Amino acid sequence: MTSDDALGLNGKYKALSDIKDGSVDKDLVGTWKTSDGTTTYVYGEDGICKSTTEAGDSEIKFTCMKIGEYNVVCDEVDMEDNDENATTTTE
Repeated sequence: MTSDDALGLNGKYKALSDIKDGSVDKDLVGTWKTSDGTTTYVYGEDGICKSTTEAGDSEIKFTCMKIGEYNVVCDEVDMEDNDENATTTTE
């Protein structure tokens, strides 16, 4: 395990399209499940990951890159933050 700071990624990219040297890692393509079996991820050769959870299904775009000894999976998601006034901010 490492961090985005240690890899030099913190703040480097704003969008998945900013990653020009990314590609789909053939070793990632396929179906993956969490150890408790509650979430399934299907990584496709087309750069789309389909996830299935108890909360519902979703699809996200992804790419991969190698930084030093680390294989990094990059995806682009919208994060929502709700403050104490129930105001939602999306990044």
